[in-house]
Amino acid sequence: MLVDETELNKQLKSGQTLAQIATSKGIDVNTLIQQIENAFNTNIDQKVAEGKLTSDQATKMKENFVNKATAMVNKTYKASQHKTRGSNGVIQQIQTIL
Repeated sequence: MLVDETELNKQLKSGQTLAQIATSKGIDVNTLIQQIENAFNTNIDQKVAEGKLTSDQATKMKENFVNKATAMVNKTYKASQHKTRGSNGVIQQIQTIL
């Protein structure tokens, strides 16, 4: 982990995107997007294994998330949105990527 939660929140609050933060840490943006998708997919697979989602639901959610991951890393978060939270905890896992 190259950035802790406090630092990540600070950078997001200052108006930086996740893409900008990743680039400043020497992380390729496409790698970041792929890792976010992987984290999301792992979370969804766990929900299927626990019986909380059907495989059809999981497939639809994964398909819908592909474009959202790209948007997520390029989004400038408003001050009220900058905390590390998000769909199924994916944003929380970003700090381990960065």
